[in-house]
Amino acid sequence: WILIGLFAIGVLGTILAPDVFFTLLPRFLDPFGDHPPYSEIRLVVEPEGATVDFGENLKVTVQAEGRIPENVTLVLRNSEGEEISESPMFNEGEGAFFQTIENVEQDLQYFARVKRGRSHRYPLTVNKTPKILDVIAAYEYPKYTRKKPETTLLSDPLLKGYEKTQVTLTVSSNRPLGGGSIEVNGEKLSMNPSESEKASAKFLLLEPGEFEFTIEDEEGNQSQPPYRGRIEITPDEKPEIVIAEPGMDSFTVPDSKVGIVIDAFDDLGLTEVALFRSHNESQDDKKILYSGDGDHAQVSVAERLDLADLGVKPGDVIDYYATATDSHPDQPQTVTSDSFRLVIISFEEYKEFMQSQMTAEDLKKKYDQYLDELNQLAEAQEELKQKTEALEEMASKNSGLSPEEQKELDEAQKAQRGLQEWAEDLAKAMQEEAEKEAIFDIEKDYKESLKEFAESMATAMEKMSEAQTAMRQASEENQGESPDEQKQSPAPSLGLAASKQKEALENLQQNIEEYQKQISEPGEDLEKVANVISDTEKFKYLYLLQKGLERHIRYYKDMEKPSLEDQIRLKELSDQQKEVREALNQLKNEMREHADELDRLAEEQDLGKEG
Repeated sequence: WILIGLFAIGVLGTILAPDVFFTLLPRFLDPFGDHPPYSEIRLVVEPEGATVDFGENLKVTVQAEGRIPENVTLVLRNSEGEEISESPMFNEGEGAFFQTIENVEQDLQYFARVKRGRSHRYPLTVNKTPKILDVIAAYEYPKYTRKKPETTLLSDPLLKGYEKTQVTLTVSSNRPLGGGSIEVNGEKLSMNPSESEKASAKFLLLEPGEFEFTIEDEEGNQSQPPYRGRIEITPDEKPEIVIAEPGMDSFTVPDSKVGIVIDAFDDLGLTEVALFRSHNESQDDKKILYSGDGDHAQVSVAERLDLADLGVKPGDVIDYYATATDSHPDQPQTVTSDSFRLVIISFEEYKEFMQSQMTAEDLKKKYDQYLDELNQLAEAQEELKQKTEALEEMASKNSGLSPEEQKELDEAQKAQRGLQEWAEDLAKAMQEEAEKEAIFDIEKDYKESLKEFAESMATAMEKMSEAQTAMRQASEENQGESPDEQKQSPAPSLGLAASKQKEALENLQQNIEEYQKQISEPGEDLEKVANVISDTEKFKYLYLLQKGLERHIRYYKDMEKPSLEDQIRLKELSDQQKEVREALNQLKNEMREHADELDRLAEEQDLGKEG
């Protein structure tokens, strides 16, 4: 009867309140199991248990079914079953709630709770295998490289540095570490804990190869799998060296001074740059042009060979080359530049060569530069004279100069001194050019004239100096710095300065007119004659080119069926023939123009003689 009674109660409970019945029944059948009490609210939890890495977070979501609650809390229990926290869950609406369990460091249970109800309890297991979060390499390069220490995050498992670079490898983990071990090219080393969740090891990069390491936490759990990487040794490259000037075999006369410019480069540093030379195949003579401790990776040095001091003569040969040595402490690397030859020739040979290289246009440009500078100097002197005359007018009108005008006078005085120095430099340059040997016979007359102009510049420089003195006197008078310490009108001194400037300007303009007559105009005439000579040389070239075309075309004259290759060649010859024809037409027009120029030049000269 008891069993029948219980069965009847079960049937009645199933019919009248099935949810309550099936909620309570497991409590009797399994009294020690996880059976939430009956509630009108059913809580569905996601995930239903989880495993996370040590220190990671877990997001828990709850979907309420049945009657929707206003609040849901997430409850955490430790491994002993004690409740350690209860956090309200965030309501997303429509019965959805969520909460995040942060920084999980121990095994837990979690479940959702509402008033008079809860969900099942679910396990949250912590994976205690150490996880490698990042690897940082700190490089201390060998002293000779002069490279600053570097620290880098290894995004690629590669260690790269110069030989004997010291590496400090620091590994960060999600677990408190007790150490680890690293194997570098077969040699095992210990990794020591540096901070709570870090371990590090120091070693030298000696040769390319591989490395791998594992770390272990304070409980002895090891990371899996081992971290593996490669080791590369950055090579200490050899230096590079070039002789930039002259940079080729060359020749010169016995009394010249030859400049040699050497550029050397290295990836780290240079300790020596040297020049080696021999005279007529004698033993090399070494001269160190740069010596250092490797603190410069790029060096440019120059050497000047005074051939007169070396006692060379035409026919002698000087061979030379340069070397550069880098800063490697154990095995310094030395490289050699290309070797060049300097042949000594007589001035007559040099003159013939220069005549063959220099055109009439080059000769004209060479001497026109002095005329251009004379014109610029004269224009500057004219402008300064006008400024001085304006200051003289203001001083006469106002019995003195204002502070602003005084400042203008001081600047004008400095400008006059600058023009005087400019004139001195120009005269010196003209004198030096006049003393050089003439390349062309016509240059002898040019150089004689240039010498006269350099000497006549002395008059202009003297007048400039007198103008500057007068301007200084005017400044002192306007400021009361004259001998009697009384302020005077600077107008007379300014008038004298303007007068001296005018005389200097007249001298410059006279030199310009004479320069044009004696050098510039003959240069223009020479250029016109040279154009006709150049036309003749062009005609000779085209004539020889036409003869060559004729020889090639003769080969195909009797060919009945030329091959495809022959047809292509004939097309090329046809194009060349067209180019020669066009060049001849252009040359014909140029020759007419140049001949007309010579006719006009001859007429001008005849008229000049009649005059």
